[in-house]
This record gives sequence, C-alpha cells and structure tokens, in this order.
Amino acid sequence: MAMTGAASLLLIACASGAGSDTPTTAGSQSTTAATPALDHYTPAPAALQDKVDCLAPSEWRSDSGATSPASKLMGSVPEGFAPAEVVRCRPDARQTPDPSGKAGWIVAQEQLTGDYTALLAALAQPGDRQYGIACTADAEILPGLWLVNADGKAGHGVWPLDACNNARGKPDTANALEALTVSGTVILTAPGP
Repeated sequence: MAMTGAASLLLIACASGAGSDTPTTAGSQSTTAATPALDHYTPAPAALQDKVDCLAPSEWRSDSGATSPASKLMGSVPEGFAPAEVVRCRPDARQTPDPSGKAGWIVAQEQLTGDYTALLAALAQPGDRQYGIACTADAEILPGLWLVNADGKAGHGVWPLDACNNARGKPDTANALEALTVSGTVILTAPGP
C-alpha cells in the first residue's frame, strides 16, 4: 500500500510524540517552550501609622505602580510587631450618599479578636511573581487589613498573592481571618468619585 505525503507526515508526527502532552527531546534539548521562572517576593515592612484608615485604598501589588500615599505605606508585618488588634476593612458593592451628598461606597470596619498566630504565619508567606503566564481576568476584591499594636500604632498589611495577583492561590490569610471573631463593626462611607 502506497502512502501519500500527508499520511507519511502524520505517521512521523505521531511516532515522534507530536501532539501529545509529553515533551519530546532532541538529544538533550527539550522541544517544548520554557515556562517562565517563578519568583517570590516579600514587600518592605508596613510603615506604622497613628490610626487605622479603612478608607485608604488597598491597591498595593508588586507591579501596580500604586502612587497614593496610603498604598505606599502598606507592606509586610514589621519584624517583632505584636498585634493587639486586627481590623478588616470589607468593601461593599452598595452605594450610599457620602457626607457631601455624592454617591459613596460603604466600607465595613470590623474589629477581629482571637489568636493571631495563624494570621501572622499566613502574612509571612512570600508572594509569587511569574511573568509571561496566562491569567484569568477576574476581579478579586480583597478587604483592607490593619494590624494594631498595644501602643495603638497601625500597620496596613499586604496580602500574599499568587503569580496572577490573586489571594485565592494563597488561601491561608483568608482562612486565618475567617477563624477570628468579629467583635465590633463600624460602617463607613468612602467618598464618591
């Protein structure tokens, strides 16, 4: 039986492993594309501030280029910092008039009590960076996170993020927060645009 050119090419491709999920090698070189290297980072320690500000943006990301003063003060938990209180700033999608009458966003400022050991361990994890990878375009809205020491000094914490800038790939922080008890809530209105 004579093979046509296309059938011969298909037979060669199948025999060489083309089209399979298994990388093929020619000598010692792989013929698959290299996966970009995964890098880990830890933000600089958060600057201690005089009070919690749940209306400050929580936009810090290693590549965000955030320029607001509040986001420049965000960071990792400073070495030796012992929280006496944790505050979660949970944004709400609902709008309400701010004091000037403009539409503003609701933010729930929640005081969290309990054992902070798991939270501190979660926040000590490095974030991930990996350039040149495909990520989904979903909007994960993270609550702001403040740790307050016994002197009342507050640090605006940064969540460890995965290579796609999502916290769901590093769930320990969210799990540790859910294990704490909400001991008080204050509803704030962020100024509208």
